[in-house]
Amino acid sequence: MKTLNSALAKVLKRLSYPLEVILIYVRWYVIQIMHMVVKGQTKIKGGAKCPSPGKLR
Repeated sequence: MKTLNSALAKVLKRLSYPLEVILIYVRWYVIQIMHMVVKGQTKIKGGAKCPSPGKLR
């Protein structure tokens, strides 16, 4: 991370886990939701388009 404003820097210092770890889990969660959408187990409201399963990785 290059230059951050002071407010964002304060928030990042207070995180319980490293930012990289949080981003890994957020990415995993989004992929899981997208797999559910592709399989038809859930739907996204608002006309959002989901990628084909091959494009998730």
